[in-house]
Amino acid sequence: MQKYSIIDELVRTTNVLSQDMNKKSVSRSLVEQALDITRADLAALYVISPEDSEVLPLLHKRGRFPVPSEVQLERESVDFVLDCRETLVVNEPGRDFFQDIFLHPDMNSAVLVPLMNQSVLLGVLFLNARSVQHFGASRLSFIDSFSKMVSGLLRNIDLFQEVKQQLREIEGLQRYQTSIFNSMTNLLVTVDAQGQLRYFNPTAADRFGLAQEDIGRPIEQLFLDGLGKRAGNHIRKVEQTGQIIMGLEGIYQHADREMDYSLNIAPLKGSRGKNEGLTLLFSDQTRERELKNQMESAVEERRVVKDMFSRYLSSDIVHQLMENPEFAALGGAKKEATIFFADICGYTSFSEGKEPEYIVEVLNEFFSVALEVVIKYQ
Repeated sequence: MQKYSIIDELVRTTNVLSQDMNKKSVSRSLVEQALDITRADLAALYVISPEDSEVLPLLHKRGRFPVPSEVQLERESVDFVLDCRETLVVNEPGRDFFQDIFLHPDMNSAVLVPLMNQSVLLGVLFLNARSVQHFGASRLSFIDSFSKMVSGLLRNIDLFQEVKQQLREIEGLQRYQTSIFNSMTNLLVTVDAQGQLRYFNPTAADRFGLAQEDIGRPIEQLFLDGLGKRAGNHIRKVEQTGQIIMGLEGIYQHADREMDYSLNIAPLKGSRGKNEGLTLLFSDQTRERELKNQMESAVEERRVVKDMFSRYLSSDIVHQLMENPEFAALGGAKKEATIFFADICGYTSFSEGKEPEYIVEVLNEFFSVALEVVIKYQ
């Protein structure tokens, strides 16, 4: 293998390996290219295992000869190349050392290449051949350059995967943040350092009449005038001083829209403290009052229903009426029901000569006893 052909082969194999940033694909191509170019009979790649620090499991193998499914880090040849970080070559068998570099008894020449990135071990590549003195200077030169190139490529793939994972996490956080902003009842608006609209949540879009095409437009053209002169002055003050303003109250008026608001203004800072704009957080006090009134009305409806029916109906029915006050509307509804009629013996003659207050007291005693039994048995 001449010098010019070594360079040609390195360029070609680099192009092949760089086509896919998948670690398994690159590792498979590494084994195939190393076997083909060196004309070896057997190639096997063993890599670091995160589960076991004592062994290197087989990742890829090429050649018709069987090989071990894993190799020990204490294996003589492996331990040697990891210690010196250099390629080990044995071009004939029968020596007293490094015989475990041969993965099969039929092999007579072998190379063991450590795949390192700086001080990080990635794995080891075994190349075996049946012929003696198979791995000459040109092939060793290629293997050495090739292994260093592959080590760097594998490390770059690891870094690429880390970046992809971090990007996925960032995108997940962005989706989570957007979900939170979209669910807010407050109005959230962000403005860049030039006073142009950068972001708004759906509530702000509804109250201010904003649309996606408004992104990048100055807020003076959108809603700033409707907030009033005082709010505009405070927004410009925060832009200049970077101080936070809380609880600024006013009335937003624009065309057919009107809203009592409370406004918090805060500077938007970058990672290095650089001013990147403002955050405007509005509380729609008009809407809050409406919600408060609706809540108070609902609470009052529940109280009226409870007071009206709790003396004469079971707790289950009262609970249903409290949850659905419309059931108590005048006019009623058609239902299948069981009716209990009871007549108090001698009531007419009893009541003729008695005061109304006394009659009510007696009737209440009767109802207390009778209703308890009726409610008990539904």
